[in-house]
Amino acid sequence: MPGDAGWTGRSVINYTLEICAQCRLPFAADSTKPWLRKCTPCWKLGKGYVLGKADRDQQFLARQLDDMARRCAPAPAPALSRDVVTTLITLCHPDKHQNSAVATRATAMLLDLRSVVNGR
Repeated sequence: MPGDAGWTGRSVINYTLEICAQCRLPFAADSTKPWLRKCTPCWKLGKGYVLGKADRDQQFLARQLDDMARRCAPAPAPALSRDVVTTLITLCHPDKHQNSAVATRATAMLLDLRSVVNGR
């Protein structure tokens, strides 16, 4: 116990968020046991057990967590083609904006982006 002379602390199990191989819902998995690939309710059902209230609650919360994660996930950014980047460079080039510092910085960033889009 804490405060005892011989107490050195408790080992802490590290949990990771995994996706159940059967129901495809998230569950907390013990990271020291990588062979555990099913949530407890799916494992129990596979062994023929009847699920109790705690198991049903776990499934309900997993569904809620999965639903929230799907609703909160950011939308994928649209891909920029080489033609779009070239058009943007043309539109914001410093020559068209009295050599303004903002246009110069924007053009430099777009030129860097163009090299990424081109794969260089």
